Amino acid sequence: MKNLVLTLMTVIISFTAFSQVKKIEYSAPFDEPQKGLCKVLQISNGNTFFIVVNSEGISVTVYKQDRKQASKRMLSSNLWDPKNMKKTTVEGIYEINGEPVIFLNQLNDREPVLYRIQLNPDNGSIAHQTEIGRLPKYKMLAGYALAFGVDEEDFIVEKDPYSDAYAVAHYNSFAHETDKRIEVVHYNIVNGEHKEVNRVFYDAQGYKYTTFIGMCVNGDKSVHMAAYGYNTASKGGKDSRVIISRLSKGDTKFTHLNIEFTDDFKETVGEMIYNPNTNIIQLLTITLEKSKGFVTYYNSLLSYIDPESLQIIKTTSSAISELNAHVKTTIKDKKEFAGMSVDLVLNHDNTSSILFEEKLEIINSHAPPESHLGLIGIVQMDNTGKEEQVYSLLKNQFAIGPSMPILYMSARRKSIWRYDIQKMQIDSRSFYSYNYINTSTNNTYVIFNDSKENHKNFGKPIEKFNDLRTIKNVSESVAVFEKLSNGRAETNYLFGRPTNDDYFSFCKIESSHFRDETNTYASMMVKRVKKDKKAYISWVTFE
Repeated sequence: MKNLVLTLMTVIISFTAFSQVKKIEYSAPFDEPQKGLCKVLQISNGNTFFIVVNSEGISVTVYKQDRKQASKRMLSSNLWDPKNMKKTTVEGIYEINGEPVIFLNQLNDREPVLYRIQLNPDNGSIAHQTEIGRLPKYKMLAGYALAFGVDEEDFIVEKDPYSDAYAVAHYNSFAHETDKRIEVVHYNIVNGEHKEVNRVFYDAQGYKYTTFIGMCVNGDKSVHMAAYGYNTASKGGKDSRVIISRLSKGDTKFTHLNIEFTDDFKETVGEMIYNPNTNIIQLLTITLEKSKGFVTYYNSLLSYIDPESLQIIKTTSSAISELNAHVKTTIKDKKEFAGMSVDLVLNHDNTSSILFEEKLEIINSHAPPESHLGLIGIVQMDNTGKEEQVYSLLKNQFAIGPSMPILYMSARRKSIWRYDIQKMQIDSRSFYSYNYINTSTNNTYVIFNDSKENHKNFGKPIEKFNDLRTIKNVSESVAVFEKLSNGRAETNYLFGRPTNDDYFSFCKIESSHFRDETNTYASMMVKRVKKDKKAYISWVTFE
């Protein structure tokens, strides 16, 4: 009964005190999953799926529109092995053709296999499952090659956010023939079924080595890809290029344009997005520049690309200088922003935002890795790449768990997750960092967990980074959101103002899903009163 009272009080506070929130709803309480991936997915029929992937397999819980549980089950299969999750990667979870779809990469006897698992949208059972990719078996000495910098074999899944189309890149990093290293398969829904639009190997144009950078999909019309082609002194000379490529429907080969970059882009990751409203591709690249002692330096670029000619229209730096200027004027004890870009997103008004975060990782051989996640940086740009608004938000978090990759926020958004043996130990990363959402009414919010101590004088924000209380135990935090508007940020509690000193309500940031059609942010959250702690699925509807 105590949990019910707290829920009702939170809803009432949300209506009366926080005009940005229209409604807050909760599921019945349940025991918090302690390990693995937790993903909430709201689908078009109004149901909400809660998917948990861990060493025990895949659990699926379905909630109806009235927020009551409709079903819960563990998935079973004779095609993929639910008991082999320690050798499994989730390559993405999306709604496609009205169904939740899980792309599961499982290592079977050293052979990577990709499965597409389609779930019944009403009860979460497996509606259809099939193998859609298989890469060559790792040889016995492959581990040595991986240790010396050869990429792992992998599948990369990219879905078009504006349609049901998607593409899968089969990345065979050990292929002797460079033209057989990457194969791209383009899919679309035809008469209710997943059908191949195209399947083409990526020709490397004489380069001995190619590495994948990014990919985007434009319905069933085309797939664009960025890669890095290079040779070595002993293998064809030292020539190297970033390559922009297009595979159009009906084509039997890629169309390429080699970009004249003088910098070495070998160690590069990227995020590639296509905006159908402006007919422009944006490519965010993050390249290893140098390492000095314990510090690693990266170079970030944002390129605007014509999808037809493949020419770069404009290239800009990732606005660190603008963030530094903003930090100097808004945070009294910080001289510069020490973060890097972690995602690139499109807003509803055809502007885009680069998301930044300060991150310091400490690797200790006698303890789990530590990640210190500091200031948030947001740079909003018009469709020509001109900066419109810059925000720097105070945050100081301390997470324990495996190292967080570059572009980890992009991976979270796509539900990319890999079982790691260290997940048997402490792992609090999924509660940290932040979410960025842009509503259909073009309101923008940033959501994260923070110490209650940082909000004791509510309405009078802290102005110095060193005055922030660092979160080291997420159970002692509350979820807050910052509404961004005209260069200013306004703070509020996501689940309502805490009712007393013993009450905490925090969000599993990694689990969240925002549905544009309803402006609803759904996630797994936890309420704690003294030692009593319960998890819920929460639905927060924003203005």
